[in-house]
Amino acid sequence: MSEPLVRVLRMVDGDDRPSMGYLYDVIHHAKDEMMRRFQKRKARVKPFIDIINNRWDGQLYRNLYATAFWLNPQFQYDANIMNKHMSTIYGLLDVLEKYAHGNLPLQSKITSEMKLFRNAEHDFGRASAINNRTLMPPGI
Repeated sequence: MSEPLVRVLRMVDGDDRPSMGYLYDVIHHAKDEMMRRFQKRKARVKPFIDIINNRWDGQLYRNLYATAFWLNPQFQYDANIMNKHMSTIYGLLDVLEKYAHGNLPLQSKITSEMKLFRNAEHDFGRASAINNRTLMPPGI
């Protein structure tokens, strides 16, 4: 049961790649993996999932993690993943509003750029950008 959580800790503690753009996904993936492994004994795993959810919701979840997840091309262009985590847009918009300091033209500009990114338009749709979606860590 602990193996999925150990993978999360290794990823967060490792220096292989920046972890912020992946944390949101790996924590949800770890919970799903635990549920899958114990699907016939859900009562046994439920207390552990509840602990993870309480820690995640109370201490670990931040809008910044949702934003990093949403802006990560590896996840953005995978419809199955994004459909499961549509609520991350709220975290992104909260971060945008907070750091734009009420500058409405800046917010509008960023929102229009988000649309270009989401739809893989202009430079986001170039062959090199598409090829590197899963090869390069976000932020590079």
